[in-house]
Amino acid sequence: MSNHIITREQRSFNMSQIRSTNTKPEIKLRKALWNRGVRYRKNLNTLPGKPDIAITKSKIAVFIDGEFWHGYKWNENKNNIHSNRDYWIPKIEKI
Repeated sequence: MSNHIITREQRSFNMSQIRSTNTKPEIKLRKALWNRGVRYRKNLNTLPGKPDIAITKSKIAVFIDGEFWHGYKWNENKNNIHSNRDYWIPKIEKI
């Protein structure tokens, strides 16, 4: 992420380009599970929260979230937030 402030329209466009399904980590995990013979359903909307991967036979739901939103390397990354800092920093820090 660059260290400059962008307009509201630019931020809106950037956020609209973020995938909610079929992200690289999801695809890597799904391929690994499939190669090991684990069968699953993806983005099963009949379960609460619509898990990224649902192994229905074992009643397992897997949610794959990005590391930024969970505060990974937070002391380094929080300085990169330039838009709506008053909202995002407390939100991520309370997790």
